[in-house]
Amino acid sequence: MDLTTTQLEIATLKQDRLDKEERIRMLEKLLEEKDSVINQKEKKLAEQAEQIQDSQRIHEESIRILERLLDEKDDVIKEQAGMIETLENEKTSPVALSKLLAINTTLQNEQPVSKCEEIVNQLIKKTGKEEIRKIANKEMKKFCEEAKDYSKAVENRITMIRCPPELELPEFPVFSPEFLKVYKQTMKSKAPTICPHLLKPVEPEECVICLETLEPEDETKKCEVCNGRNHKECMDDWLKVNRTCPSCRSGIVDDEEFPPLA
Repeated sequence: MDLTTTQLEIATLKQDRLDKEERIRMLEKLLEEKDSVINQKEKKLAEQAEQIQDSQRIHEESIRILERLLDEKDDVIKEQAGMIETLENEKTSPVALSKLLAINTTLQNEQPVSKCEEIVNQLIKKTGKEEIRKIANKEMKKFCEEAKDYSKAVENRITMIRCPPELELPEFPVFSPEFLKVYKQTMKSKAPTICPHLLKPVEPEECVICLETLEPEDETKKCEVCNGRNHKECMDDWLKVNRTCPSCRSGIVDDEEFPPLA
């Protein structure tokens, strides 16, 4: 009897142990499933948060674009208002239009593009140096483009009957000092000036050492303090006995004697 009871108790204990182990496995499985659900929810929440951030970025970008469009619209409105005001003013002031018509007549009579081509081609035919030909062709291209832009600006102003002070005509093109120098060296004379009365009057600079006028083709040396220019040869001779600028008396040295450090 005791043996049987003992065996039953042992069997019961074994069953209880198996039941506990089964319950533990079930709990572990439930925990795993719960963790999986939590992970899925966290992932979904992260995706939603990212979508919200993207929406916010799109919204902010849309606001910036709208603000920029509004600013551009304001600028266009102001520009149009200025043009209307200018047109109204010029209805009672024909002076600006008559000046533009006079400029246009000068351009048609003197044909600056053709003159430029003629002057440059003379230089090209005269010289045998490829370097001078390159300078000449480059100058012709630059001058002709600027002259065409100038003519177009005049025609546009005449068409629109407006020439407000804040929108002045561009400067009429001139030959560069480099071109003027090689032209004088090659042709033994100064290059002709195209449409001289369309050029803005410029007071000629003077070399304070020799008191002669600085020509565009002259080689010069500039003071870095006062920006005053003088003939290079005059400055070289000057710096042999002086160490100051002849205009502002600031200290200055000869670049050939004391070359700048690399």
